[in-house]
Amino acid sequence: MPELQDVVELDLHGYTLLEAEVEICETLEEAWNLDKKKVLLIHGFHGGSAIKDFIWREGGLRKRLKIYYPALPAVYLLPHDPGSTFVIFENE
Repeated sequence: MPELQDVVELDLHGYTLLEAEVEICETLEEAWNLDKKKVLLIHGFHGGSAIKDFIWREGGLRKRLKIYYPALPAVYLLPHDPGSTFVIFENE
């Protein structure tokens, strides 16, 4: 499990899917610019899975980052628990 000292947390409870998509990408860009290597996305799991699905699906988060944020390195995903996911920047 990633060390929590280098982790930026983003709680997405209460966000619509569109709001979450934008906030996730902006938070990842900001984290990278601050030399953070990991972001913990708290998406929840009791109120639906749309945000979690966006994060994990093939055409979701990673594709959006590649298209709209090409300066960011590739990321990999690591499940933390049913309601959260780590996004970890790959080493260049």
